[in-house]
Amino acid sequence: MVKLIKDLRKRYGQRREIIYNMMFHIMEIWKGTSPFSSTEKKVNTILDRMKVLFEFCSSEGIIYATLSEIKKLFV
Repeated sequence: MVKLIKDLRKRYGQRREIIYNMMFHIMEIWKGTSPFSSTEKKVNTILDRMKVLFEFCSSEGIIYATLSEIKKLFV
């Protein structure tokens, strides 16, 4: 995801806003509830990747918002 965000910023950086939409189902981070989280190790990998992504976004000044909040900003 970090690479994707960097690529999108490079491509669309001249725009005033760039909206990144990330969604996941909470069940994806509970062991045994998904093929992606079938083991504790896989769950920890998902959580580690999310931590790296959120730290990157924070360091880049990317603001977090719900879809409802974004709608209020642009409508």
